[in-house]
Amino acid sequence: MERVVVTGGTGFVGAHVAARLMRDDEHEVLVTVRTPEQEQVAIALAKRGGVNPDIVDELEVEVADLGSEEGWADAFEDADYVVHAASPSVDGVRRVLAAAREAGVRRVVLVSCFGAVAYGQPERSAPFTEADWTDVDGAGVTESQRTSTLAERAAWDAVGAEGLELVVLAPVTLWGPVLSKEPPLTGRIALTMLKGGLPFVGPVRSNLLDVRDLADLALRAMTHPDAAGRRFVATSGEPVALSAVAKQMGVRSVKVPRWASRKDAPELVELAETMGDPRPADASVAQRLLGWQPRPVEKTVRDTASSLRDLGLLSPSFEESLREFR
Repeated sequence: MERVVVTGGTGFVGAHVAARLMRDDEHEVLVTVRTPEQEQVAIALAKRGGVNPDIVDELEVEVADLGSEEGWADAFEDADYVVHAASPSVDGVRRVLAAAREAGVRRVVLVSCFGAVAYGQPERSAPFTEADWTDVDGAGVTESQRTSTLAERAAWDAVGAEGLELVVLAPVTLWGPVLSKEPPLTGRIALTMLKGGLPFVGPVRSNLLDVRDLADLALRAMTHPDAAGRRFVATSGEPVALSAVAKQMGVRSVKVPRWASRKDAPELVELAETMGDPRPADASVAQRLLGWQPRPVEKTVRDTASSLRDLGLLSPSFEESLREFR
């Protein structure tokens, strides 16, 4: 079997990528975690991600922190592919690529984000594509968008020197089944919605993508011969109003005050700042070249809500409401 290393094995993306690889049962899979205490967490997340209990213990775990050189040589030994799903930083990306080259890795798939594609420049009606780059000095660019852009540029600069194949994925805001009782930001947003709150000003809209579809895209990008040296924008389609997302989750009424401060709703304010304005995105290259097809947003939204219920993060009254809605 070919061997795949997934960095960030306890993260929202890394856990789903590892689970998808394990469910296919066609690769040896190793995930990296930052501390020894996270080793069992990574295995538990794989179980929640639908991995057969009979093979979940075959998931290998290696401690390797992106802030240190230690652990990466051991993690990448005999690896054919690396999916760098941990949050990108300039130093972290350089460290991963250098270690991958030393280990003889064939291809690295870097999970970046759409924040590195479409911001810091004037709005436009034409969708943003793989040819576009965020202007890190442009107006309104968030720290997250700036960091992601600089990290991806560092990856492309390094890969020429390292002699590796590189593929970069640029997904929009990720939703989908939550595997941990410490949900990612969008999971916390969903919880707020399920409790009847949507503290944003006006009709806020967002680009959405299912994290499972991103995992599928990562596997396709990892092995497709024509993917090397390319970026792939990933989105489910047109931006969706967050009030519509709430209704799709079965929330019958949503309170929308005129304004919410960071103190009142820090997660939602953070999301508003992070996603900025929902620029149009074009995922046709991934669809055409890799045969990739994202699932409908409605399916993603309902599965997000169901996962929160299954983790016991909803009160009984909300669980009953969701059962009635379905």
